[in-house]
Amino acid sequence: RNIILSKTDSAKIVETNNKINVDSLFNSYTLAEKDKTLGSAADRTESLASEWNMKSYQTTDADNNIRKHEADWHKKITLSISCLIFFFIGAPLGAIIRKGGLGMPVVVSVLIFVIYYIIDSGATRVAKSGEMNMVLGVWMSTIVLAPIGAFFTYKSNNDSVVFNAEV
Repeated sequence: RNIILSKTDSAKIVETNNKINVDSLFNSYTLAEKDKTLGSAADRTESLASEWNMKSYQTTDADNNIRKHEADWHKKITLSISCLIFFFIGAPLGAIIRKGGLGMPVVVSVLIFVIYYIIDSGATRVAKSGEMNMVLGVWMSTIVLAPIGAFFTYKSNNDSVVFNAEV
């Protein structure tokens, strides 16, 4: 005998049709209550909008700080490598540029440094603003000058004359 199944379910959910019509409820208010309700809703909406704007500013500020820290981390590495690259540019320049004594190699070195500085400051600024990939932006000047350093070192080792004013 299955006594449990023969009884009706006492936990059955009874659906009721007690839906509240918000418009009719609002229309039942007096004019003062309507003004108070609308004012409260407007204040709450303004408060939420202000809160979201503040969170948006905080998120933007946090993103900027993260980008700046990441750029500074990469900058520590790129500045060290840049010293080596400038060595591989400057040392061969003294051997390659024979005419002009000390003046011409210094002028070329300063010109190369100015190019490095312009590329570095511009690309880093764009990377920190988030418009360019951080790694590419911070490493751009190193990527551009590394082949130049390799070229000058190669030419110096082969005793090639790159900047010969007599030719």
